[in-house]
Amino acid sequence: MDMNIKDLCVANPHVVATLSGTALLIGLLVLGWGYNHRKKFRYLKDTPLVKIKNITKGLISVYGKICLLPDQKGLKSPFTRESCVYYSYIIRKQKLEKSNDTDVADKYVWETGDKGDQSIHFFIEDDTGKILVNIKGAEVDGTPEIIALWKDARVRNGLLSEEGMPSINGKPIDPKFRTLFSKSKDIKEWSLSEFYLPEPGYLYVLGFAENIDGSGDMKINESTYVSKRNREQILKSFSFMSQLGYISGSFLAVTSLLILIWALRLIY
Repeated sequence: MDMNIKDLCVANPHVVATLSGTALLIGLLVLGWGYNHRKKFRYLKDTPLVKIKNITKGLISVYGKICLLPDQKGLKSPFTRESCVYYSYIIRKQKLEKSNDTDVADKYVWETGDKGDQSIHFFIEDDTGKILVNIKGAEVDGTPEIIALWKDARVRNGLLSEEGMPSINGKPIDPKFRTLFSKSKDIKEWSLSEFYLPEPGYLYVLGFAENIDGSGDMKINESTYVSKRNREQILKSFSFMSQLGYISGSFLAVTSLLILIWALRLIY
């Protein structure tokens, strides 16, 4: 006769204890994730949005249009070649990992080939004025998204040139990055991800304002968080994430704890 789930659990309490203990740990991590988003929500909510003409020294948040400095040349995202003030990228490759054990087959694993980011100073402008901003070191709301995926120098999703050369949508990749895509029989597949803050565009900035060399002009020289979304969208997202983390984490943690206690009683 087939055993039901309860009979299987009773027959294997050590396995149940291990699985429930792991689930309990995951539940606590999810709770921590929710708590972290709740902290971000409170941090942003307690820092009201201000007009640039009303900025004073200290922690502030602004939202406005990205503008370059006079005679300044903006950045170009290295792969999509779009005008921007910040970009980040990740290049990953599926490489053959050879086994030293004759009984274990070789396998392909994903690893990071290269990653990086770059930013420049720029102005944020609203209907009352503009302020100089430095976002280096800030948390940027946005992660690199896959824009190209190719294998054996063949086109995937129409993003790589037909000749298999390093270009995206017909635009040649920055020459300094081309050598990263070396041909090798040990590499099965490439994945290219990129994120950038476009110029022109709009940006939310949370950071510390200070005077420029003792003058009356202000700058945000220490940004802590930036996003292409406006303040209302960010707060709504953080609120949802925190609630999701609290509810799902609590349910998983409590359920796992009860099962773990039950399994430990069977063992001891």
